[in-house]
Amino acid sequence: MTTPGEPIDLPALVVLLYRADWTRLSLSAAVHRRHDQALRNKIYNIRDMSEYPPGHEPSDAEPAIEEARGRILLAPGGRYRDEVTDEDGPGLTVCDGETRWVISEGIATRRDAGGPPYPLGDLLTPSWLLTEFDLDLTGTSVVGGRTACRVIATPRSVVPGIGGAWKHRPDQAFALVDAELGILLSYEEVFDGRQLKITELTDLLLDPPAAAEPSQFLPPAGMPVRDDGQPGERAADLNYAIPGVLGQVARLVAGPAAAAVGFAARHAPVRSPGPPAQPDDEPGMPGTGRATDRAQLMPVTDDLVTLLYRSGLPPQAFTAEVHEWIDGAVAMRMGAALRARLPPFVDGIFGPDQLWDALGDRFPLADSTHRITRLTVAMPGRYRIDHLAGARPHEPATIACDGERLWKVYPNRVATGPGQPLTPDYARLADQSYLLSDCELATAGDAEVDGRRGFLVVTDRVDGLRFFGRGSQLPGLSEHVEVVLDAELGIALRETTYFDGEPVSCIELRHVSAQVDPGAFRIEVGPGTRTVGAGPLSDVDLPGPLKAAKGAVVLGTAGVVAGAIALTGWLQKRPAGQQPPPRQPPPGDS
Repeated sequence: MTTPGEPIDLPALVVLLYRADWTRLSLSAAVHRRHDQALRNKIYNIRDMSEYPPGHEPSDAEPAIEEARGRILLAPGGRYRDEVTDEDGPGLTVCDGETRWVISEGIATRRDAGGPPYPLGDLLTPSWLLTEFDLDLTGTSVVGGRTACRVIATPRSVVPGIGGAWKHRPDQAFALVDAELGILLSYEEVFDGRQLKITELTDLLLDPPAAAEPSQFLPPAGMPVRDDGQPGERAADLNYAIPGVLGQVARLVAGPAAAAVGFAARHAPVRSPGPPAQPDDEPGMPGTGRATDRAQLMPVTDDLVTLLYRSGLPPQAFTAEVHEWIDGAVAMRMGAALRARLPPFVDGIFGPDQLWDALGDRFPLADSTHRITRLTVAMPGRYRIDHLAGARPHEPATIACDGERLWKVYPNRVATGPGQPLTPDYARLADQSYLLSDCELATAGDAEVDGRRGFLVVTDRVDGLRFFGRGSQLPGLSEHVEVVLDAELGIALRETTYFDGEPVSCIELRHVSAQVDPGAFRIEVGPGTRTVGAGPLSDVDLPGPLKAAKGAVVLGTAGVVAGAIALTGWLQKRPAGQQPPPRQPPPGDS
């Protein structure tokens, strides 16, 4: 919170948004939300068109406007009373800070508290803006008697969180930030010149008398109460395009299912003829061990918050050698923990136990991997990745993007397509703003990596293993992350992720230089070189079941299950020895 009347510049706004804490507020307000679901679908269709199998491309949706009005009452400790009327009629949700009850048809359904009330996550937890957008402070206004900062938000050129997040973002957003409380009084998204959605608070009153009455945050006395029986995730808060019951199921399973398929595709071995790999002279992670002692930690300063956001820094431009380590034993335990937390019908998407046995056989628990890459970045949109050692199966030797066009270079082909954002692992190195979204940050002071000075930032996932909703964007399913942030360039010199107190992965930059070759971001394809389209899997010469899995995932939840089953069978039957050379597809097959 800031002092009323205190001038605000952009660094101060960044700190205000990061430190906003809705669980300490006592207020009441009217709520209005309008969402153009048909326009949301259009965003997905435009950006996902290349991922649909032939004959299954989506058509334009009929207009579908979702609108809700109501009132919200907040009290300290995360308590709230959310009364809303939407297309389904009036509804009431109350929360005492630990448990929430959804009241409908005279019954209170009990669930975990699960964060701020839907649909106010955009407004009450505004730190997510720092991860997804570059903010431009255009002035202040008085709105409903309160001073508000006017902000124009433009999607960041680096997407440090979930890899597909760039497909869901609007062209631009507008926000009114309460200059005292840090929460948003209004948040509006625009796509293709049209309003995509708006959520706003009006008639805001601080310290209303009703906030002092405990009964406001509990079900009415004598009302029947039942347990939900499902994880208390706010799936309705996801901005997914699939409407109806199918959409509700897809929202729940899409992330874990994609992670399972992706994990299997990356780590299932492909052994081709050729000389044996050179021995790794640095197989162990640097500085590994248990996570930093909490007693050594201090609160992050305002200056460190603005450095994480990159306030005042120019666009990222650097070249570095990237070393990546993964501890196979901890990775498999992390996957098992995810599976144990899923509802039974979602767990089925991961396949029967044989799938996990197959993954274990092909990614032994004792194994660790070490990969070396040369990374060149010049934002916005330009990057080059050259894999030098330890490349994964099916991985291209080089990936280059000039901001408009993408090239992936394989031994027997070059895949090309429209420009794509930098992949999440490398994007997190270039942009550490993801740490500002729904994480508990602390610092252990100065640190040094490969002779460069930095600051050690430590963060924990606020809600443990949470993977639905906007929420935390920590890598993978890690519960704890330690990052050495370069004091000059604002990039990550080292990122170590932990699960159950043990390091699961580490990425480290060495030989960092701000010198960038501007010609590095284009690939000249020689005459006679086989070229294919650079789709998610279409650029990879994979066996049929994997391509079937891809198509099924695109088609919906039932397809995800079918794809996982197909992948399971392929993993179970596929020999681990030498594989035949990739087939040569007929013209047009990509």
